[in-house]
Amino acid sequence: MAKNELLTLRDYAKKVGTTHQTVSKAIKDGKIINGFNEASQTVDPAVADLEWGFGFAQQRAIKQVGKPGAAEIGGEVMTDFTGEISNTAKSAELYRIKLYYEARKVQLAVQEAEGRLIDKDETYRQLFGWGLALKNELSSLPDRILDLLQSADRAEAKLIFDKEIHRVLEIMAGYDADFDQGNS
Repeated sequence: MAKNELLTLRDYAKKVGTTHQTVSKAIKDGKIINGFNEASQTVDPAVADLEWGFGFAQQRAIKQVGKPGAAEIGGEVMTDFTGEISNTAKSAELYRIKLYYEARKVQLAVQEAEGRLIDKDETYRQLFGWGLALKNELSSLPDRILDLLQSADRAEAKLIFDKEIHRVLEIMAGYDADFDQGNS
């Protein structure tokens, strides 16, 4: 697309990923002012994107949290920005990156509020606690059954050992590591 190429309302709507009625409403509501040429009924996409298009796409992404393609602007998937921002980066590109990260923060906040995200450090702490309790139970096992094993024959000793391991596993199955985030 040429630098100053103007688009019809329908073409701009297609670029942004909406209907021409939505673009017309944005113009009528004063959301696109400098990006719309009333005489020729055309839209300058670079200006209109800054005035309305990127914000529109961000709001759509927020509404579609968790849905595939939630972070798309005009069919272009906005992926995580991992490169460096050069001195020649255009303000529109920087604005697009900023909007993406703002939408991503909102998306993560919604997922956290819905309980779809968990705190990694808290989970590791709880798993460590469970593992420590298991280690302590298994470590104390010989002290609990040593006297019984000394007077038992091989088959009886195996039965005693199996029962004690089963008891430890039953205890650990009921171990409350406080896995509910709300209670931590």
